[in-house]
Amino acid sequence: MVLRGKLRHGGARVATCAVAPSGEIVLSGNDGVVSVWSPSSLELLAELDKGVGGYCNELLVTRSGHVVAALGSEARVFSLASRERIGKYSGHSGMINCAVELPTAGLVATGADDKEVHVWRVQECKAVHKLSLDYAFIMALAVVDTLLVAGDYAGKLRYWHVAEDFRPGPSWSSGKCIYGMSGLPRRRIATGHEDNSVRVWDLTTSPPVRLAMLRGHTGYVFGLLPLPDGALCTASNDFTIRVWDVDAGSSEVVATAPDQLWRLATTAGGDVVATCEDGHAYVYRVDGWLRRRAAVFAWVVEWAE
Repeated sequence: MVLRGKLRHGGARVATCAVAPSGEIVLSGNDGVVSVWSPSSLELLAELDKGVGGYCNELLVTRSGHVVAALGSEARVFSLASRERIGKYSGHSGMINCAVELPTAGLVATGADDKEVHVWRVQECKAVHKLSLDYAFIMALAVVDTLLVAGDYAGKLRYWHVAEDFRPGPSWSSGKCIYGMSGLPRRRIATGHEDNSVRVWDLTTSPPVRLAMLRGHTGYVFGLLPLPDGALCTASNDFTIRVWDVDAGSSEVVATAPDQLWRLATTAGGDVVATCEDGHAYVYRVDGWLRRRAAVFAWVVEWAE
């Protein structure tokens, strides 16, 4: 990866990021401000809720252009077009740690320290389902096809069938605290853990089975991002970003930051945005040749065996 530039957010920590369908990069962190940036010039376009304060733990920009920003146990909702706050969801009784948009138009899901996943309408900020994992703080959410998957602080996972009125599927244990999650092709999911590993799960079986344990990071894995070519990008508090050939189980460090890394997002132009403890978000241009080289190397090893 080649560094394109860095975005200086107001807080000491940029905890989370998202990219809007219209292309803007959206950031927030321990100052509670939501900042909006141009993906081409990397210039600041707007700051939402400046001066409110608090810690924003998660961001989501929906297909309809709504920004969902989790601040404590509440989720603020903004219109990206007007830059105005239009609502607030207050159904959780614990800090919101994760959020994801669902395939059903207008629905989002949030997971919190109250051990619940709430499904709610972003326009009205009203809950339609409250789901429970029953074990510990909900730390990560992802959508894989029509499944909503949740992972918690105790390492437990469960999914629900979105198209079947959120019928619960099986629960299973990963063995370690989950800090991040991302869907992968072929109905798989990747989870990032406190033991510095990435685990890959097959959701076509019941209960899901672990396909791989990917090791290379030397710190907790918080950010997971699937790339268009099938590779997986991960960020860790070991200051590094790795790109993985998931099938081969191989990875390479492609970027190193000055401090701990938290979350990842990708722009329409294919750049990777990484949030950092030092108050910046770093924007990298992905070197496709690097990933092709790793894929060829893996193929040669497989052929030789």
